[in-house]
Amino acid sequence: GGDDADEHFFRAGFTDGLPVVLPTRRRVLQMLRGTALQAHDVIGKCPPSYYDVSVEKLAIAAVMAGCTPEMFRIVVAAAKAALSPAFGLHGVHATTMGATPVVV
Repeated sequence: GGDDADEHFFRAGFTDGLPVVLPTRRRVLQMLRGTALQAHDVIGKCPPSYYDVSVEKLAIAAVMAGCTPEMFRIVVAAAKAALSPAFGLHGVHATTMGATPVVV
């Protein structure tokens, strides 16, 4: 069951103990219905590796965090803002001070 997966993720160090929703194909497709964007659309590049962040990758993370399709558009908007060069996410990641962006 789901409890077994959560326990496995916790023991493996994949989570801090909060529940993780498994990102099945069905759940990811359902999440993608929460945006007009296409799964392959790239919303930005994530430092420090600057790999592309696609809407599908973001949907997978949103499913795992327990987001609903109705709220996914807010996650997309927040991710676009954080990944914009004007935000300076690389600086946030690279600082020696404690900086953590939060979306409320």
